Amino acid sequence: MVKKFVFIAFSVILFAGCNSNELEFDNIDLPTVNGAFDFPLGTATYTIRELILDQEDSTLDFQVDEDSLITLLYYDSMSYESNTDFIQIDDISNGGSIDLSGVAATAGPAVIPLSQSFTFDFNPDDPTDVIDSAFYSGGEVTVNVTTDVQGVLDYTFTLNNFVTVTNEVPLVVSSTNPVRGLAIPQHKVLLSGTGNMFTVDFAGNINLGAGQEFFGTESITFDITFANQTFSVIYGKFGMDTVQVGSETLNIEFFREMGEEGIFFGNPEMRFFFENSFGIPIGVDFSGLFGDDGEGGTQTFLTGDVVENLPVIASGDINNPGVIVRDTIVLSNGNSSIVDLLATSPARLGFDVSAISNPEDPNRINFITDQNEINATIEIEIPLEVRLEDLEQSVNLSLNDGFNTDFVGDEGSEVDSAQLRVVTVNEMPFSATLQIQIRDSTLTTPPSDSLIHTMPAVNVPPVDVLASPFINVNGEVTDPNGNFANIPLDSTGIALFSTPPTKQTYIQMRVTLNTPGSLNSRDIFVKILADYRLEVSLGIRAFLDVDLDDL
Repeated sequence: MVKKFVFIAFSVILFAGCNSNELEFDNIDLPTVNGAFDFPLGTATYTIRELILDQEDSTLDFQVDEDSLITLLYYDSMSYESNTDFIQIDDISNGGSIDLSGVAATAGPAVIPLSQSFTFDFNPDDPTDVIDSAFYSGGEVTVNVTTDVQGVLDYTFTLNNFVTVTNEVPLVVSSTNPVRGLAIPQHKVLLSGTGNMFTVDFAGNINLGAGQEFFGTESITFDITFANQTFSVIYGKFGMDTVQVGSETLNIEFFREMGEEGIFFGNPEMRFFFENSFGIPIGVDFSGLFGDDGEGGTQTFLTGDVVENLPVIASGDINNPGVIVRDTIVLSNGNSSIVDLLATSPARLGFDVSAISNPEDPNRINFITDQNEINATIEIEIPLEVRLEDLEQSVNLSLNDGFNTDFVGDEGSEVDSAQLRVVTVNEMPFSATLQIQIRDSTLTTPPSDSLIHTMPAVNVPPVDVLASPFINVNGEVTDPNGNFANIPLDSTGIALFSTPPTKQTYIQMRVTLNTPGSLNSRDIFVKILADYRLEVSLGIRAFLDVDLDDL
């Protein structure tokens, strides 16, 4: 037998546990029967421990406390490491020309000295980001000079803001020592207080030989390019950015069994254990956390204070880049709509979790390294303290699989009337009603599903097959409750059980579950304890006049 979650335990025990196919009638010598005759189909006894603690779900775990209360535990994780979402510095190219307007025309041999200073942008992709300093781990700087002057041009470009890490000596590019790549990883760029601007000092000489001249109409142009830049650490003010830190989904087979609505958990919690090595405080936006049916239909999103007022993960230590800071965020009934979200019985939870950097102070000094990560372990804890409101479960089985119908003979008219009898002894803290439908699923395009017959009749309320026992103020059952129910089979139902069914005909058992409520409120939660017991006996009472040996 396939064991399922306790809230459909009754329907499973009743219609799968008591499998009449396992009963042998062929070798029994039966007399002619007149009047009522009982056909016992079987008795089964189960505990919650047997039913629940045998789930085949790799993401699900169980915990039973000292009071026997069962808690469900689901686990997942997510990670984020794209530091370029917070600041990105791509290739930067700047150019200029040397001002020769004040240089007098000269004939060689002569030396014409030149000097000039320039200020250029070192802007990141987002111009609102302000860089304080950045340490190189890769990249190259290239200076190209173009001139039409006669003679030889000797020059040096001193990049004042690009210095060695050890002694902060500026980077120099000269005509005699052109640099085609930074001395990695020995350089850093210092831009503190410059507004992402850096300065370059040019110094040079035009060396005219005999017969060469400078006319004053010549030009000297240059460009400076920083390409393929990578950084081991960047310091600065990175402002507010919104990034996607997690896009995970968790399939929950446990919830898939519970129907679409009607179950409420009293104290569920979803805990996020964050590890952050970014030097940026992160506000976590849970508005993208949702549940759905596993196929993307009807998504229910989390709401509440935790969504409206973002919880913040602390940043790493600016004096110890790379050190991990740990923070925990708890979603509970007190700060979110997690109870309502889980009440939809989501077959899948989606963690489209966003983050906002520097949510409280966009001018805060930040840092990122090339090894930064945000990792989160997700733990969902659901104590089985529940409230059921018309939670409906359905179990389908073919007529042949559900009942042994040989007892009614070849003609339904041999059976005057019949009853399906259900006797229960219940410690589980809920009641249940049962309706049996015989349906036909026709293989058409599109498929159609039609109701053939209902027992009890459509205008008759479902039968109370499970009575809730007494529950104390702690939500616990103190004494089991016995109950019996007879579900009448009218002539139409008898005929359907008597006639060999088509392949498309099946039985649908509809069980509706409820927990007790107070006189003025349904907000009472009961506890599901591991040792609660349910005993079900199932039989058929037929009123017939038939020689059973002829069957």
